[in-house]
Amino acid sequence: MGTLKSKKGWFFRLFICMGIILMCFAVIPGCDDDDDDDDDEKSQVTTQLTEKERSYLSAGEVDAANDLTSKELVAKGFAALDTRTSQGVLEAKAYFKLADVKDSDNPTKFLRAVSGVAALGFDLETDGNAGELEDVGDVVEALGGTTVTGAWADLDILLPDQLAQTTPSVREFLDFYDKVVVSEMETALSLLNDVTTSFNYTWTEPVSGDEVESDYGDVLFGKAVVKANLGLYYTLKAYNLNLEYTEVVSLASEQTTIDAFLSANKSLLTLASQKSIDSAKTNIIEAADDLLDAIEWMEMETDNQEDDLICLCDVTTEEIIEAKAVINQVKNSIQNGQIIRLEDEDEGVDISSEIVLQPFFEGLNLRSLLPDFSGNEPVGFLPDPTFGGILVSIEGMAPVELNDDADGSGIADIFE
Repeated sequence: MGTLKSKKGWFFRLFICMGIILMCFAVIPGCDDDDDDDDDEKSQVTTQLTEKERSYLSAGEVDAANDLTSKELVAKGFAALDTRTSQGVLEAKAYFKLADVKDSDNPTKFLRAVSGVAALGFDLETDGNAGELEDVGDVVEALGGTTVTGAWADLDILLPDQLAQTTPSVREFLDFYDKVVVSEMETALSLLNDVTTSFNYTWTEPVSGDEVESDYGDVLFGKAVVKANLGLYYTLKAYNLNLEYTEVVSLASEQTTIDAFLSANKSLLTLASQKSIDSAKTNIIEAADDLLDAIEWMEMETDNQEDDLICLCDVTTEEIIEAKAVINQVKNSIQNGQIIRLEDEDEGVDISSEIVLQPFFEGLNLRSLLPDFSGNEPVGFLPDPTFGGILVSIEGMAPVELNDDADGSGIADIFE
């Protein structure tokens, strides 16, 4: 099956990167009324930056930004990107946000949304405080690693063979993702939702220097990427994953048996939040709708697509039809319980399997689906060979056959 072509794919791959919580500061009134009005008007724009965003610019740049027009701020953002450095990307985020605050239109919303999530993928500076997870640099530091910042070509994340004892727990990672990534994604989604279908913007892509065109198809694709990532996050958040790094290391190094590990973590993989699994379902379905709309939008375009940021240029008609069918299958399986057939054969014999995704997104206790363990070995039988109704058939067989015990040992053959 073909894939959507992104000639500047780096820009959108960074959608899985980090974000910042938006903050607003009140303007403190002064003494003279007329002077207050002038000062308030001048300071209004830069006070919309968070403390972290302000740190991306020098004090002089912050002051100067108040007197620039939206168009000039956009130009400053692209000039920062042209430096091709990690700091330049962070500066661009601040400038594009200020441009949108100063005079919002379709291009400023788009640039602010994309740069907002992209920039935090470049926020790699370490600050010597591994206890606070505020950006990617903090995460790397907590893992015991170091980063190389500066020119894009030199950027690197260096992790030790054995992670540090300060490595965050799974829950701490999810909390970081919620505070940093999710907040930025939701901001980006709000901005993209406000972009109208008339959006068409030509700009110079900083990596190659090529002039590219962005339109509403890019907006729809961006929304799909954001919602898919939110769907994954809420899926993880829905389950109890309270594991310390030391516990994972102990299990991986076989210092702890699976039996002992599960006994010590009795709530692991139980459903913690129905609300989160509902949010996951909503985001994934909407991501599918947006992706289908993006493909349809690109199909309807009649101008030359070679200069588009995202296009279907190298995808055949048959591949597009197949892609849309797969997306619809996944969506309908989640929403309506449609069975998905996973085609496979062995020497001409049909060994296809069938699954349905709806039961998972209704909320399952995954822990209850695990077999019992003795040491590191599973014993007995699968509590539910359909895995909560997800598995309809496996390699042409009914799921119950997974619990076959041909030798009568009291242990399913698949465990022996």
